[in-house]
Amino acid sequence: METSRDESPAPWFGVRFWLLDAAAWSLFAFANTATGAADALRAGEPVVWWPALGNNLLLFAPWVFLTPAIFHWAERHPLPRDGGRGLARWLGHVALLAVVWTLFYLPVQASMMSWISFGTPWRVVEIFRRVSATTWLFDSIFLFSLIGIGLAISSWRSTRRQERQATRLALENAELSTRLAEARLHMLRAQLEPHFLFNALNSITALIRAAPPATAVRAVADLSDLLRYATRAAERDEVALEEELAFVEAYLAFQKLRFEDRLEVVFRIDSETADAALPPLVVQPLLENAIRHGVEPSSGRRRIELVARRQEDRLIIEVLNSFEQAIAPSTADSPGLGTGLETARRRLRAFFDGEADLTLDLDGGVATARVITPWRPVA
Repeated sequence: METSRDESPAPWFGVRFWLLDAAAWSLFAFANTATGAADALRAGEPVVWWPALGNNLLLFAPWVFLTPAIFHWAERHPLPRDGGRGLARWLGHVALLAVVWTLFYLPVQASMMSWISFGTPWRVVEIFRRVSATTWLFDSIFLFSLIGIGLAISSWRSTRRQERQATRLALENAELSTRLAEARLHMLRAQLEPHFLFNALNSITALIRAAPPATAVRAVADLSDLLRYATRAAERDEVALEEELAFVEAYLAFQKLRFEDRLEVVFRIDSETADAALPPLVVQPLLENAIRHGVEPSSGRRRIELVARRQEDRLIIEVLNSFEQAIAPSTADSPGLGTGLETARRRLRAFFDGEADLTLDLDGGVATARVITPWRPVA
């Protein structure tokens, strides 16, 4: 990812910086000129503004170029936070900077003063003799003030870089999480039609073997309608519970062709749950599991109950069916989820960001498949 200029480690000095830099030092030159003019007025001497201002601008001109160099140094040598040896090394860098500044700035400044005073830049030694140490002290204060300002700017820019990097990483992580969730949903959707078709064909196979041909033909026609809904639903992110229940009723009608009076289904659906949002095709696997383990192994009549209710901010869907202990699954003490229920569970958790679950309880000859999701109306 490309970083912007203000996020790079090295400082950047655009036109605005140079304008502010020149304006600041010009202001210092004007202030120094005004101070000299005030001293002249108090002494009763004539005030010569423009030559004095020009001389001061010339004296402060080196600072216009020194400022970015010092800021660059501060960017490359931030104040250490660990102290100890790191602080000692940093102070060594400061001392080296002071030496370089002394060797460069003082001769240049003395040459300018010589030019202003004597009309030649070569009487540097005489300038050093005539100019008081206070003048050089003020220049040292300028130097260390610029170092402090540069360190402050460097710290601020470093904080901005870290904040932007953290924000960028957070956005990238969120995007990756979203893509991962979408990929999981697409993968789980891809499992819907093959799984449903496989089980439906098994039911038709059983009908062909045991039922009259007309019944098998009708089952094939019903299967066509069921697959049409399953195909369309698998392409959607969410459906209303009432749509799922309409599909479930058609599915149960299809299964009754096979089991006839052996299959009894009771619906207990609260009316306010009709518009509850669900991922498509998650209720049908609950009934499929109940039929497979409760109705198929038994020769008698079996009752399945489908319950849907709202409990505060939760939607609860339960499918209850009885089974004979002698033919109960071997996992009755610690029941697990088969392929259909496990796929439905994963889809629910992906759809509701991990806040939904599907469990299977076996107790006293009654199996209860229970779905608990956050309450959310369909969009």
